[in-house]
Amino acid sequence: MKPDIVMKDIAAAVKSKAELSSVVCIYSNKREISQNPVCSFTLSIGLGKSKYLKNYEGSEPEISTEFKLCLLAPFGAGGKRVSEVALWISEAIRENLSVSSIEIQEPQYNETNASLFCDIKVTVEDISVADTACSVYIDDALVKNVVSFEIESEELLEKCPSLLNGYSYENTGKNGFFIKLQTRTALKLSDTFTLKLCFENSKEIYKECKVSHVTRELSKWGNLRFSYEIKAKEVCYE
Repeated sequence: MKPDIVMKDIAAAVKSKAELSSVVCIYSNKREISQNPVCSFTLSIGLGKSKYLKNYEGSEPEISTEFKLCLLAPFGAGGKRVSEVALWISEAIRENLSVSSIEIQEPQYNETNASLFCDIKVTVEDISVADTACSVYIDDALVKNVVSFEIESEELLEKCPSLLNGYSYENTGKNGFFIKLQTRTALKLSDTFTLKLCFENSKEIYKECKVSHVTRELSKWGNLRFSYEIKAKEVCYE
């Protein structure tokens, strides 16, 4: 993923939070004029170093890019408030981007220009290959922050009573599909919807999808995952 796109995604993630709507986002590589004096929290977003780690065991190489963020506090804000806003920013980024690490430094004071600031370092995994390989759509809306996706075909069976032998199961002749979808953000799903997988030269369209179960998981690192178990009646290919 291109760094300029990631920086825009970071800014969009911050602005998506109501408690951060007043934060001004600027880019350190652009000729933008910041507030003087600073009247609101200002987040400067810049590009740091990139890392390429080759894996000799045959798997894909690890590629990551570091982004340097600097949160500048408005006049009158204290260190506690700066740390609180920095934490909100890190939570917003975690919820919307695939990040491998976020480091929040202690607030610092610059006596030269009498400014209070806090540095935030964000390391983002390179997921450009995964992004282009397959895209997931629900009712024609792109599903972002997909962690994993799995589809199984299943025979739809009917429960039939059998004299003296309890119950037996007979195949109805119809095929169904059991879908597992895990995302980093919660999805708003209707009772019945269409799920589409878009590849480079083909599409798989799963119709009459219904959610049968939803699981929310919180890792020890504080990352939230939403797992959806979905049943679909049929599929068509384009």
